[in-house]
Amino acid sequence: MALIKFLQKKRFSIIEKAAAEGTEEAVFDAVGVSFKSYDSKGPKRSNKWRGNSPLSSAYRERASILDTALLQALVLTGQSLAALELLKVLNYCDVKICEEFLQKRNEFAALLELYKCNNMHREALKLLHHLVEESKSDQSQLELNHKFTPEMIIEYLKPLCGTEPMLVLEFSMLVLESCPTQTIELFLSGNIPADLVNSYLKQHAPNMQATYLELMLSMNENGISGNLQNEMVQIYLSEVLDWYGDLRGSVKASSSRCFV
Repeated sequence: MALIKFLQKKRFSIIEKAAAEGTEEAVFDAVGVSFKSYDSKGPKRSNKWRGNSPLSSAYRERASILDTALLQALVLTGQSLAALELLKVLNYCDVKICEEFLQKRNEFAALLELYKCNNMHREALKLLHHLVEESKSDQSQLELNHKFTPEMIIEYLKPLCGTEPMLVLEFSMLVLESCPTQTIELFLSGNIPADLVNSYLKQHAPNMQATYLELMLSMNENGISGNLQNEMVQIYLSEVLDWYGDLRGSVKASSSRCFV
């Protein structure tokens, strides 16, 4: 506990300086790009204004050591919630070390947050899907502290709709069958292009294509394009033809039995 208090006391100033290093480096990079662009058209300029030595990352390295040690100390002393909170704010935890550490101790909520704060969304979603499946099983090999549900995948996907639409579509297919309404509402509320969603459903979940188009039409009559309206007509026509074929088959079967 004394170690945790010491690390927490030192943390604020080190993280502040580490963040400042990152900001300074980003500014230098931006200015460097501007000079490079100018140099390609104008006279050559010296880089002496930047200095002879590369930018130091000493505080970021120190912050990484500190945050990694703090995370481990919190988990080992049974303070999993505090470890989770650490990962939800700006931190410099070493991903590889912390990933292995959290996996060994089944600290899955913290592991998910570690992936999330490092934009490792595919890894997070794969893990979350695995945990959802394990939560369903009566013979799970994992010691889960709480139940993981398909709705948690949908909640994770919501902020990604604007930046990672293909990733959203890919992992939404895993919960489409168990949570059809919530998944389709995710597509609609996330402003993912309707043509893209329709095309993806047509290929990977054709049985849900009509449901998506119907919900979209009910929410915004003017928001559905002519192409998608034609898709709806084709789907309905196909369903009618299938129904008619089944009906004719049953009538023929009944007639055959009558003449036997």
